Amino acid sequence: MSTSEVLLLGIVTFILIDFAAGRVIDYLNESSKNKPLSPVAAEIYNADEYAKSLEYGTAKYKVELFTSVISTVVMLSAIILGWFAWLDQIIRDRFTNNLLITVIFFGVLIVGGMLVNLPISYYSTFVIEEKGVYYYKALCQICAAHTGLLPGDDADDFVDGHNRNCVSDDVAKVKE
Repeated sequence: MSTSEVLLLGIVTFILIDFAAGRVIDYLNESSKNKPLSPVAAEIYNADEYAKSLEYGTAKYKVELFTSVISTVVMLSAIILGWFAWLDQIIRDRFTNNLLITVIFFGVLIVGGMLVNLPISYYSTFVIEEKGVYYYKALCQICAAHTGLLPGDDADDFVDGHNRNCVSDDVAKVKE
């Protein structure tokens, strides 16, 4: 076995071990959180809010699982099928400056990764977060920090002249 084959095998093994360890840890976290509240915790937490929080966590877990599977498959495909070498050769055919080649190579990888993750990020932000109303809570907390309002202040006072982005309907949803 040549040195390059040993390195390739080592990189692929490392990626697979990282993927497997991450999935096992996430699975253990996901399976352990579905236990009912203890009597002491039930006095503190609202059961409906707790159930909604568990749904939110499960939805996030599924998206993270999907994302990690896709990224691992793409990474292994790129390494095994020689996509990195192909991209490097295309860039080297057009440029001679090694620094510029490096910057363009990593720039293409970063932009490509961002484009691939864009739909998943959109779904995570605007579908999952909205279901859990955590988006509204975060928005209102940011606006409250900016305006100096405290929890329990009137929702109509929440929106002032320079904070029209914090809609009082969103605040009302959080206060329900």
